[in-house]
Amino acid sequence: MPLPPCRVAVLSDPIMSLIDTACIGQFGTSVQVAAVGPASSFFMLVFVLTGFVGVAVTNVVASSQVNAAVSPAVRVARQARANRAISHGLLLALTMGALLSAATYSLAPTLLQVFGATGDVLAPAVSYTIWRAAGTPAMLALIVCQGASLGVQDATTPFKFATGAAICEAPPHCTPLGERASPIAALLTPCC
Repeated sequence: MPLPPCRVAVLSDPIMSLIDTACIGQFGTSVQVAAVGPASSFFMLVFVLTGFVGVAVTNVVASSQVNAAVSPAVRVARQARANRAISHGLLLALTMGALLSAATYSLAPTLLQVFGATGDVLAPAVSYTIWRAAGTPAMLALIVCQGASLGVQDATTPFKFATGAAICEAPPHCTPLGERASPIAALLTPCC
């Protein structure tokens, strides 16, 4: 039996880590494949700890959709409250994401050692983590948008975004300037 779209959207981070591992396995070394493990564990923890923003937005948006016999003024007030929750959630997600990205960039070697990266694995894990950290604000914003969609009982939109993100992540690619443009490309030598 296929999984409903809302479950697939929740699994987007592990799926993208799996795609990273598969692509790196095709083009990289065993050390580079091993480097994905500690970094993926770190990011899973980050997204679990910051997922409360999406849950809060889901709750507020869903409560604004209750169709009890209420006056039009109450409906307007509920919708305004839901819109504020989404706006505040996005602002909080982007702020937390930027702060987490900066902290991850500064503390990547130490953080990854806590998650088990040592020896030869540490350098490629740091490279992968720094590149993946750049996307943290966008991932947290997507969690808020997913919460807003689920609040109005729309499970297919988050599924589409998760699928699109996985497709964009799948091939290792480079920018026209030859800079590494994805976590996968950050591990592979040379990228362009």
